[in-house]
Amino acid sequence: MLFQSRIQYKVLDKERKWKTIVEQFLHDSFTFTEVEAQIYKVTEGRLTDFSVKAIAIVNYDDVYSAGTGNHFYKVSILEVIGEEKRTLTHLVTADDVTDAENRAEAFTRNFGGDLTIQSVQKTNILGFWHPNAELWQSDFRNRMDDLKDAGHVSGDINQTTIDFGSKKPVAA
Repeated sequence: MLFQSRIQYKVLDKERKWKTIVEQFLHDSFTFTEVEAQIYKVTEGRLTDFSVKAIAIVNYDDVYSAGTGNHFYKVSILEVIGEEKRTLTHLVTADDVTDAENRAEAFTRNFGGDLTIQSVQKTNILGFWHPNAELWQSDFRNRMDDLKDAGHVSGDINQTTIDFGSKKPVAA
């Protein structure tokens, strides 16, 4: 089953004010409890003070293109087989809408039936954790490293981990 999680934490911005950050992730899991455990495991070392705000079951027919693209795109595809019509929802990593559409077309090229891409929409998902797929785990770790490098690390709101730098006191 696929779950989408949303976490929230605070960072100290350049003006030394607390800013709230919200991140969303996709998980392949069996239970809500397992997803919550995954969240704590995969954010370890980057986030120390955060809260899980939501976990929900989501329906994607397929998720693909691990290791490529900077963003996750939701692609809706109309599939027509004879008189039967259904909409498939795929999640694909890509750099932009055109790239996502091209990847979806390439992925579905060998599907039976007539396929038409109806829409491509950028999502807020930042990573997909699949506990049994090393390619997705590697992709996830790389995305977490990118977030860490971009300063997406939680500060301790109790101010025990704030780095005030090496500023020397001003002499009176």
